[in-house]
Amino acid sequence: MISIPSTTISSSDGPRPIPLIGMGTATVSGRSDEVKAAVVEAIKVGYRHFDTAAFYGTEKAVGEAIVEALRAGFLKSRGEVFITTKLWCNSNERHLVLPALKKSLRNLGLEYVDLYLIHWPLKINHQHIKIPVPTEYVTAINIKEVEMNPLWQQKQLNEFCKENHILLTAYSPLASAGNSRGNNNVIGCDVLQDFAKSRGCSASAQKSSQCERSCGNVTIPFPFGSGEECYHSREFHVSCNRSRDGYTPFYGDVAVKDISPSTGEIEIMLSVAHECYTSSGSRRNTKNNYANTSYLKLGAFNVSTKNRFVAIGCDTLAYIEGTRRNESAGTGCVSTCDSNTEITDGSCSGIGCCKVEIPEGMSSFGLIVGSINNHVNISDFNPCSHAFVVNDGKYNFSSTDLRDFESTEKMPICKEGYEGNPYDKDGCQNINECLNPENHDCQHTCIDTPGSYECKCRKGYSGNGKKSESGCTLDQSHFITITICAFAATILILVLVTWVYVGVKKHKERCLRLKGDERPTMKEVAIELEGILASMIQKHPWVQSTSNEEEGEYLLREPMDDYGYTDSSHTISATFDSMSQHTILPIASGR
Repeated sequence: MISIPSTTISSSDGPRPIPLIGMGTATVSGRSDEVKAAVVEAIKVGYRHFDTAAFYGTEKAVGEAIVEALRAGFLKSRGEVFITTKLWCNSNERHLVLPALKKSLRNLGLEYVDLYLIHWPLKINHQHIKIPVPTEYVTAINIKEVEMNPLWQQKQLNEFCKENHILLTAYSPLASAGNSRGNNNVIGCDVLQDFAKSRGCSASAQKSSQCERSCGNVTIPFPFGSGEECYHSREFHVSCNRSRDGYTPFYGDVAVKDISPSTGEIEIMLSVAHECYTSSGSRRNTKNNYANTSYLKLGAFNVSTKNRFVAIGCDTLAYIEGTRRNESAGTGCVSTCDSNTEITDGSCSGIGCCKVEIPEGMSSFGLIVGSINNHVNISDFNPCSHAFVVNDGKYNFSSTDLRDFESTEKMPICKEGYEGNPYDKDGCQNINECLNPENHDCQHTCIDTPGSYECKCRKGYSGNGKKSESGCTLDQSHFITITICAFAATILILVLVTWVYVGVKKHKERCLRLKGDERPTMKEVAIELEGILASMIQKHPWVQSTSNEEEGEYLLREPMDDYGYTDSSHTISATFDSMSQHTILPIASGR
């Protein structure tokens, strides 16, 4: 049996030991036999700290496991184990706290719990919260439980807790199944993998033809699986709940409707949040005691952008907040109306129903629904507020939902993780994002790579090339070069124009002074002007450069007899004479 070290915490009742490593029971709701067996085995090998919660639905199983461990001799007394449970946020009203604690104690079959935490402390009504629990029920301990793992170490919070003498405990210290931080899978990070190998842990499962590949009407393709050695890794484990009502696959504690590796989506059924009131404005229980919150943690998957956050009601305020690329992100909406006469079926524009998009990349979230005025004066046609996440197109609002939606338990949502089936041979095919501008974010040049693409800036520009980020910026040296060249070209053109103008004016004055046969013909004037222009070009320094001999020869060559161009279907040519296409006007006597 392993020996787990403990630390001592200060409390109003004196020092108390708490084991440094505990076992959580959050991901196995609805499978009490599995929970009980796991806790008994954990006690047998040396675990003494167990974490449960009213929301998990595992309190009864944990309590039964303790009783069995005492009967089997794995424990000598209740005092050997440290039990934590939690107050769910639908019971954080002042008058509901103590009844919720007593209910948890009944579920556990215990006279006391060692630690009672406020689970997800969120409340729409911004009042000062003071939990009214008599002193005989509690011993004050300063503890905060947060998610913390090797890739998310909560350093600032850790320092704050140390400075304020708060004991910080971590849930999912090795991360939940499939949990990711940034682009890194926590359980697959190098540190944990190296540690596992040093302890002789086996590699992940491989695809097997002996595995069960369906549960009810749902196909379970690899890398998912329900039996041992049938799934790629723990984050792809799907259990099959077999009951008299039929077979239902579960991913964690949520029911699965469909798994599609080719589109990278799993469709699951997520709980709807409800909050209901009496005609006088007092809060009442919903028909099936549903909570006013709903929560989902996806691990290796993200919530698909095909989903929408929807709230129903004429006095409804709903909010959703979650984790997006290691940062918090949230949104919400408000729906109000004084009567149901202006309600439009199929419309969620904010009158009776509101709908907003889900932030992209969200990997976990919690949602909460409440009321602004407790549905006073509208409870006859709308006694409740409702909120849920749903696959867009799977819900169509109806005015009857204002009264009848209270009995709806779950709605279908999509979560996404990968494209194609990367776990089958040739299951994933590369997509050339550069062929369609809508599929890439490049400002100048897009370069396709296997499974992705790269952006490149043109010569003279710098940056990462992505329009949504730094893009491409003209280099200062390149800008100066272009400016200087443009300025020099402008000066050169002005000099040439001035030179030609002076030459023409000079010859014009000379021609006007000449009379009779002394006056030259227009052809002679043209030849002389051509000579002046050639002289100017010959004197220009770039003509003397050997690097521009071809360009110089082209510009100073003899006139061509013809010219032409070629396209894909025609070739056109014509004789050209610089003089023959001009109309010569008579001057004086025609000379």
